[in-house]
Amino acid sequence: MGWNSWNRFGPFVSERLVLETADALVESGMRDAGYRYVVVDDAWHESARNDDGDLVENRWAFPRGMRNLADEIH
Repeated sequence: MGWNSWNRFGPFVSERLVLETADALVESGMRDAGYRYVVVDDAWHESARNDDGDLVENRWAFPRGMRNLADEIH
């Protein structure tokens, strides 16, 4: 089981909100109840792609990048 950012924050997701939610999953006992995933759905990226056609992280909402976010949650 897991938690999906879109269901709570829609397009207004951010690094801070995801980290706070991940902490709340642990503190509330939801992790122990089987919640294992934190899914950052849409809106983590800019609207434009890079020159290779890849999605680009939204540096305003995720200033330390998605890799750092994942590392901190784990």
